Amino acid sequence: MASSGNFSTNKYSGSLGTCGLNLSWSITSQNIVNNTSTIHWVLKSNGTMGSGQWYKAGPVTVVIGGKTVLSISSRFNMNGSGGFSRNGNVVITHNEDGSKSVSMSVKAAIYSASVNCTGSKSYTLTKINRYALINSATDFNDEGNPTITYNNPAGGDLVSGIMARLKWLNADGVTEETTDWSDQLSDEGGTYTFDLDSYRNALRAACPDSNSLSVTVDLKSTMSGTEYHDTKVIQMSIVNAAPQAGAVTFEDTNSAVSGVTGDDQIIVQGQSTLHIVTAASTALKGASISSYVINFGGVNYDITSDRYLNIIKPPYSGTFVATVTTTDSRGNTATATATIVITPWAAPSADCTAERVNGFETDTVLTVDGTISAVTGSSMAISERHRKVGGSWIGPNPVTDNTPTTLSLDYTDEWEIEVSVSDSFTTSTPTVYVLPIDRDRKSVV
Repeated sequence: MASSGNFSTNKYSGSLGTCGLNLSWSITSQNIVNNTSTIHWVLKSNGTMGSGQWYKAGPVTVVIGGKTVLSISSRFNMNGSGGFSRNGNVVITHNEDGSKSVSMSVKAAIYSASVNCTGSKSYTLTKINRYALINSATDFNDEGNPTITYNNPAGGDLVSGIMARLKWLNADGVTEETTDWSDQLSDEGGTYTFDLDSYRNALRAACPDSNSLSVTVDLKSTMSGTEYHDTKVIQMSIVNAAPQAGAVTFEDTNSAVSGVTGDDQIIVQGQSTLHIVTAASTALKGASISSYVINFGGVNYDITSDRYLNIIKPPYSGTFVATVTTTDSRGNTATATATIVITPWAAPSADCTAERVNGFETDTVLTVDGTISAVTGSSMAISERHRKVGGSWIGPNPVTDNTPTTLSLDYTDEWEIEVSVSDSFTTSTPTVYVLPIDRDRKSVV
C-alpha cells in the first residue's frame, strides 16, 4: 500500500536538451466516514533542458483515478528542468471495505503539436480502516479466558453489530468454533473477555498431543449490510495437566519364600521373586497415557505393556526406591514410588571339627558351629552322616548346633564325616562339609 509516489513521462530530445514531465503525489488526509482520500499532486517539467530555455508544449492532460485534474489545450512555453509546475488536490472515493487501487496518467505534446510524451502508473492506496479491528488479544490457558481489545474507526453510525468468536482445528483437522457469536459488543470499541466454560473440554480434546493450541479470534462487524472480519491467532496453553500416577506396590511372588517368612512384603536376597507393579495412571484434560518406565537400582525398565517388573532372585540387599514415571501423550509426567527393603541372605555356613577321644580312640567328637542369615521365619538344620572310606553312608543323623556329638568310628579304619547345614530356603541344597578321619591314632581338625 502506498501513501505517496511519483513517475515520469518519456522525454522529448531536441537541440536544447531533453524535456518531459514528472507527476508526484501524496495522501494529505483520509476521511473514514466518507471513505475518501485527499491526494495532493504536483506536475513539474524535468530533463536536461536549461531552466532559462523552453520548448513549445501543449496540450497537457493529467488524469487521477478517472478524474481529469489538469487539462491544458493551448500551446505554451514550457521552461526546462522544473520551470514548469502545476499542482492541485483530488478526492478519491475508496471501495466499501476501504481499499482502493488508483491509476494515474500524464499526456503531453512537447515541441510537437501532437502527444508524444506519456507516462502512467497504478497504486494501491493506504487502506481506510472502516470496520472493527482487533488491537490486541491475549494468550490464555485452558482454565482461563482470553481478552481482546478492539476499536471501531468508523464509529457506530457506520459500523454496527460487532461480535466475536473463537475458531480452532480439532484433533482430526476439522474446524470447530464457539457455537454462537458473542453478545453484541460495544460499537464504540473497547475490551471483551470470552466465557469459555462450555468449550473447555472441546479445546483440550483438540490438542491431545500438545500442551498448546492455536486459536483464532474472529471479530465480525457489519457495514451497509456486509459482514467484515478481522482475525488474530492466539495460543491456548494446557496447565495443571500432569497425569495422576497410579500407586506402586510390590510383593514376593515366590510362594516358597513367603511360606517361610509368612509375609509377601519381606523380600529375601537371592531367594524371592520381587514383583513390582503400578496401578493404571489417569490422563487428564483429553490426553492419553503413553508410557510407564520404572527405575529400580539405577536402571530404567519400560513396563508400558504390562505395568510390572519381575526381579527373580535379586542378587543384592539393602533399601531401594522403585520409581515409576508415567508419561502422557502431551509429554507431561508424574511419578510414584515405593520403598523396598531386600533382606540380606547368604548360603548357610559352618565351622566343623572332629577329633578322636584322646587322639586315638574309636569315639570321635564332632562339633558344628553353624551360621544362617537372619531372615524372619527361617531356621537352621544340621545333620551328619559317616562311612568307612569306600563304604556305605550311615545316617543322616541330626546334629545340634554348637553341641558336641560323639560318633563311634573304629580307629582301625579310615572314615569320612559329611556335615550338611541348611536353612529354610536350602533344605534340598544344603552346604556340605566332608571331614576325613585317619586310622592309626590320626585325627583331623
